[in-house]
Amino acid sequence: MGALVLAYSALLAVRAPVEFWGWINGLLATLLSVAAAFLVGVALYSYQANEGDKRRREELRSLTRAELEETITSFGESVDATTNSRWGRTGTRTPERSGQKESSSDTCNR
Repeated sequence: MGALVLAYSALLAVRAPVEFWGWINGLLATLLSVAAAFLVGVALYSYQANEGDKRRREELRSLTRAELEETITSFGESVDATTNSRWGRTGTRTPERSGQKESSSDTCNR
């Protein structure tokens, strides 16, 4: 393609030197506008990719938050189930029920 443009430019320079400069101006204007369009396209693609990445990170962050909350809730329920079996339904151990006096560790676990 470049060889064709060079050949046409050379022919035009030899045959019509006045029109040659118009041809060069048109060619340069076309090349500059193509380069500008390319740069704008690259900038828009980069912006779109960054926005998509931000959106994906936010979605993953919210999913991770939900999973963590679910895990904490599940862990809390399993601790409550273990605690309920040892401490009674209310989660507090009463001295009458266990037949023992409350110790400081029992008080801390409430």
